[in-house]
Amino acid sequence: MTTRRISHSLLLVICSVIAALANLAWAQTSDGVLVISQPVETDVYAAHREVEVRATVDGDLIAAGRRITVDGDVAGDIIVAGQNIEIQSGVSDDLRAAGQYIHVTAPVSGHVVAAGQKVTIDQEVGDWAWLAGNTVEVVGNVGSGLKVRAANISIDSEVDGNVELIGDELDLGPNAVVRGDLRWRGRNEAVISPDAQIDGEF
Repeated sequence: MTTRRISHSLLLVICSVIAALANLAWAQTSDGVLVISQPVETDVYAAHREVEVRATVDGDLIAAGRRITVDGDVAGDIIVAGQNIEIQSGVSDDLRAAGQYIHVTAPVSGHVVAAGQKVTIDQEVGDWAWLAGNTVEVVGNVGSGLKVRAANISIDSEVDGNVELIGDELDLGPNAVVRGDLRWRGRNEAVISPDAQIDGEF
């Protein structure tokens, strides 16, 4: 009886290892870099010193490492943590990121929650965005509202909703358009370009 249980347990372990290896068929590692270079039709869970996603992911992407680069479209959510995070391809759902430097240069269809020393949003966010850091720059349009807490805040894009900002410095550039109210609580007076537009209350 004991031998059968051990054999059964060993068989389960072997099957689990084979299944895990099969799931990693789309990934390669070299010099501390995990590269996903073939399309993946399921969720991806990856942790390595560096993670590079160069192919499409048909599910969610959850990754951790010193450097995370996403250069393949992701059909679900992206949840990442790392020192340097680059989102260079489209995200069909939501993005959640924590790191030292976070740079989003591709559109995100859902919402964005990001915290880091420097957070830069260069492309459109379909829904709302909550951002925190030492420096936060928003150049891409935001679909339904923006909340930022940072020492230095720069906005030079359109926000279709209310904006709530807390920090030390605020710079609203000439392309800044706020379709709702803008609430600013900071140590210094906001620097607002004469071409900036605030439709609601300031």
